[in-house]
Amino acid sequence: MVKRCGAPISVLQLSSVRIEILPHAWQHGITADEMRAVISYPLLRYAIITPYPDANSYMFVGQVGQEPWIEVAAEDEDGE
Repeated sequence: MVKRCGAPISVLQLSSVRIEILPHAWQHGITADEMRAVISYPLLRYAIITPYPDANSYMFVGQVGQEPWIEVAAEDEDGE
């Protein structure tokens, strides 16, 4: 477990992509595997504007099985 700003975060390694899941992401009941699947195989990905001017953020939209669609906001820190 890694900490950012004093709060524990989960870190997933997805091939060569590192994914950090911040604590507030868990409040929606989405699992780490579901987040990883949506980021890895999105049905839709689009840029989003955040309050942070230097953020390179995207919304990933996807579906796992026959479950409702999931939206995962993520920041691309490596420019990929």
